[in-house]
Amino acid sequence: MGQSVLNEDFRQEIRSIMAQTQAITLNSGAKVTENLLSRMTELDITVNGEPREEVEEVTHPFIAEVMAIPIPDKFKLPTMPLTFDYTLSDLAKNWYSKLKPNFIGSWNDLKKAFRD
Repeated sequence: MGQSVLNEDFRQEIRSIMAQTQAITLNSGAKVTENLLSRMTELDITVNGEPREEVEEVTHPFIAEVMAIPIPDKFKLPTMPLTFDYTLSDLAKNWYSKLKPNFIGSWNDLKKAFRD
């Protein structure tokens, strides 16, 4: 088996962002967007490469075990799962639809795209 493509800190950051992104709705989009930008900024502040703020996550043991499995070197992520559109609110769909294909290649790309 190959080495995992994503390190655990990056996985944790993505899980946190995805949880907050799911909360975006037409009625509260501005407030959630502001909170999400604030959280992304906090994740930028590190001490010795570790996030300044520890995020506690409660995970079922099965999920932790699955997440610990290394991703094979030749594994290709699907372009987009068929159900992906149903997981986003209208504001999030609008933002996502404006992203250029293959534009997000790193955490910094994601932050820049979200802030712009």
